[in-house]
Amino acid sequence: MESSTSLGAALNVGADPEFVIGWLAATPLEMTPQSTRTVHRARIFRLGWTLVCALQTTLLFAARTEAQPVDESADAPPAETDEKNTVFLLENDDDGEVIDDPELRTGGETSTVPTAIAKSGPTVDFVPTLHTRLAVDTTFDNSREDVFEGLQLMSFEATVRRSEKLRFGLGLRARFEMAARRNAEFGDQDRYALDVVPTAAYADATLCPGVHLRAGYQGVPLGRFDVFGATSFLSVNDFRSGPLMPVPSEIAQPALRLDLDGSWLSLTTIYLPFFQPHLVSVVRSDYSLFELAERQAATVGGAGASRLLERAVERSAVSTLSNDALRTLGPEPNLEEPQAAMRATARSGAGEISVTAGTALERLPAVIITPALDNFLTNPTATAALALLAEPRPLRVEYNRFGIASVDAATDVGPVQIGIEGAYMVNRTLVATGLGANPTPAQTDLLHTAVRFDFVSGTEWLVGGEAFFTYALDRPGDPRLEWITLEDGRFWSGGAALVRWAPGNGPVSLEVAGLGFTGQTWLAAPRIEWRVVDELALEAGAFLLGGPAPRQFGIANISIGGIYRGNDQVFLGMKWLP
Repeated sequence: MESSTSLGAALNVGADPEFVIGWLAATPLEMTPQSTRTVHRARIFRLGWTLVCALQTTLLFAARTEAQPVDESADAPPAETDEKNTVFLLENDDDGEVIDDPELRTGGETSTVPTAIAKSGPTVDFVPTLHTRLAVDTTFDNSREDVFEGLQLMSFEATVRRSEKLRFGLGLRARFEMAARRNAEFGDQDRYALDVVPTAAYADATLCPGVHLRAGYQGVPLGRFDVFGATSFLSVNDFRSGPLMPVPSEIAQPALRLDLDGSWLSLTTIYLPFFQPHLVSVVRSDYSLFELAERQAATVGGAGASRLLERAVERSAVSTLSNDALRTLGPEPNLEEPQAAMRATARSGAGEISVTAGTALERLPAVIITPALDNFLTNPTATAALALLAEPRPLRVEYNRFGIASVDAATDVGPVQIGIEGAYMVNRTLVATGLGANPTPAQTDLLHTAVRFDFVSGTEWLVGGEAFFTYALDRPGDPRLEWITLEDGRFWSGGAALVRWAPGNGPVSLEVAGLGFTGQTWLAAPRIEWRVVDELALEAGAFLLGGPAPRQFGIANISIGGIYRGNDQVFLGMKWLP
């Protein structure tokens, strides 16, 4: 029953609450004592986690007992596809490719259960793909923006099936990006980036009927929502290219996953031994995390340290160094900050319902800056430099821990699949600010609810939508402050929709996606695709992003769409899918 459309890929700008919450926590802040929460909330969450562990242990035996035995004396029949549990992936639906469970969509695979192989021996599946997009801004009114961007993604997915019970997966995605500003001023050089990230590197074993273990680099999606879900809190995403990214942005991370599958009940446990943050551009790009602060620094005190740095170091190097520094200042890759989730799913003729509980670290940082460093960045004088040298710790990066418990369900109403979700999040990190007060990090509990629907009619029509509402249970401790971007200082709400039409199931398809949420942020993304041959498709489209222009850094009424509003683009693209 759990399904996924390409709504998230079409709106691949990180607009889900997970990204918004993290973005709010990443605003440069003045150092203040860390606000503390009452201890009883942490104790309640630990008690809940213990109960979930006990539930999983108890139900393990039921799941194994109800699992159907495997007849190893004959070849296993091909797996049947349940049409109620699948929906066409828009990027590739003309090929009939489907995703039957977003939680198992890792490294190009759609199931944790190894596919049966012939008795002749191991088999190897190797799939290379290439996506390329060239984009041009629709307006050239900001000399600090990139007006031309080129993005090339090449991925390699390989699956080695050693037997019916063991397989190995390997996946890599190479990314080459080039961006150019309108005016090639001194210090405004073109920007280049080349890197490789893993999408899979795991071993997948069937330990016994109904018990499957996957260990290694893998994606760890959870839940039923592409854009506005709270349940998929363990995933790591690549947000560096914003909506220009043509494929789902999740990347792999080291993890252990145990699945217990019964006839009506399945249990999933995911353990992440090491912390890995989202991949973001910190500075010097159109979708940099600190775009507003960087823009402010460039206009305060003349050129300031921002311009001095641009004149001394290539823009590509500044972007790379700042990204690496942000990750380096985070938690060390040791076993002291584990993350985990447990999920139980019950199935019946009426639909499915799942319960999830877990704990994780914020994937985007809260960057805390002392007044001495802030003064030096805006006014780099000798006096400011001496004051900075006397500061013991002028910069601190925090990835705070939070907890979550959620319930989500899905059912079919004729050709429409409907999903709902409710979640309680403990100690999420937000940023509070106000006129006359410095931005301050703090934590609050959040209530979240979301609904979605998917309608699929063959391969000709697909319509999907999601909506959400998130409410902050507490206001900041300082009455002068409010949470950034929250309506009335307490809530977010919004929605997203996608419509795709392939007339007569032909080679041409038309697609329109849209998104909007409080803070008056909106995104429209029309696209047309022409599949020249089965392996090659050409596309053209646009991304139109908007919201009220930011009036002043340091006020709570800030629109994320307004910060990035100058990034409207039209693009041409090509996909090679052999």
